[in-house]
Amino acid sequence: MNKRPSSELKAIRLPDFSLIPSYLLEQVKPRFWEPEDLYAWGNSFRQDPTEFIYGLVNDKREVKGILWFSVDPIIRGIIIEVLSVDPEYQDRKIGPKVWNFLKPIMKALGYKRVFAYMKHSKVAEREGWKRTGIELIYRDMEEEENNDGTPSQAKD
Repeated sequence: MNKRPSSELKAIRLPDFSLIPSYLLEQVKPRFWEPEDLYAWGNSFRQDPTEFIYGLVNDKREVKGILWFSVDPIIRGIIIEVLSVDPEYQDRKIGPKVWNFLKPIMKALGYKRVFAYMKHSKVAEREGWKRTGIELIYRDMEEEENNDGTPSQAKD
């Protein structure tokens, strides 16, 4: 009989980005980065005083999730860059636990808001998140270049 794992995951600051299992990054969709790029640059993020990368670990100290957030003094808020949890720990109300984890950090900084990129916004809304009305859009230079490398005309 398979025993369901404990829903308790504890956040610990990771000393090395390579401790994050690749599937936790690969399952993040949509994304504007590639996992191998994060592994290449991850430890430099740790040196940035505005970036925080935590592993969500089980009682065996296995990394079963990642919480990567940045603090932004301009908007006076926290931005969740990545929240990814092992499938066996999903649907366990991780969102409210992350919120409770971030509240003392926000209080210490004098911040009042957390922003996040959400794939499942309806689930997030049920947990108390609100829509900003801002949609993240982008433009890709590579998509606009002709085969000879010269810029193509923007399409309307």
